[in-house]
Amino acid sequence: MSYNVVGAKVNQIIKMLIKKKEFQKAYDFALLNINNFDQLHDFVRAATIAEKVGRDLEEKHYAFAGKLYYRAGTFYETMKEDSKAKRAFIRAADQFEKQFSSLDAKTSPYLLRAHIKSCLDCYRKAKDEARFRRIKEKAIKIFHEESIHHRYVSEINYKKTEAIEVTPIIKETKEEEKKPIDIDDLEKELEF
Repeated sequence: MSYNVVGAKVNQIIKMLIKKKEFQKAYDFALLNINNFDQLHDFVRAATIAEKVGRDLEEKHYAFAGKLYYRAGTFYETMKEDSKAKRAFIRAADQFEKQFSSLDAKTSPYLLRAHIKSCLDCYRKAKDEARFRRIKEKAIKIFHEESIHHRYVSEINYKKTEAIEVTPIIKETKEEEKKPIDIDDLEKELEF
């Protein structure tokens, strides 16, 4: 069965899962589909899928949308598509900002800090120092001055290159590992 047919079926499943508000499963299937094309080194298709599902998840689950946009940006970087990469990283940063803006610093400071760092890393990757500084200032105001989180955010530097933890995109695979996804397995997974 062709990768395009399988990819189309997986995209249908993702849409269905988003309608059912099963965002974790939708994200997992998006990664499955993205990795399928990543293994074939079809980075254009992988980036397109990541952006499409990211758009579908916007306003529904900010963190998953941000992670998918980040993946798309990384694929575009690999292909030397700088303007598309910058666009994807800025969209990712926007989603991470919405996520951390919806959290309370008292109940989930480490999660909040992780999303702030992800947002800052995206602006760093997009080479947008003005937005980086705006988010850093916003983040500094969120945490109490004597907290470890305030110090952590205060010490983040624009010039320092760190990336958020996302599974590697380009990896060498053996020919026998490049198997298409079986639609029957997908349907069993979702109990059609």
